[in-house]
Amino acid sequence: MVYAKRWRIECLFANLKSKGINFEDTHFTAKDRIGNLTKLVVLALTICYLIGLVRASYQPIMVKTHGYKQNSFFRYGYDLLIQKLNNNLYDAIKLISLCISYLPMEVKCKKLISIM
Repeated sequence: MVYAKRWRIECLFANLKSKGINFEDTHFTAKDRIGNLTKLVVLALTICYLIGLVRASYQPIMVKTHGYKQNSFFRYGYDLLIQKLNNNLYDAIKLISLCISYLPMEVKCKKLISIM
């Protein structure tokens, strides 16, 4: 039980660092800037996770032969968001704005699926 919680934290830090957001590459030293950047990074991580979770509800993540999923929910959402940012900026902005909207989760998920 403790290991499972620890593993989730390890995955979070991996996503913040080398597997996506590259938080450590900023080289900031001012505490206020680090604090503000941390807030933005956590928001970005949450948006990617939500997009990945919704995407996996209608297009499941492939399971490898060893029994583990090919991607995390974060990575699944991150890849889709990057694809949208590169190919269709309007849809990417709609995805992000829906994720941070105050809509009920069921409504939000239906609208996200329609954009994906």
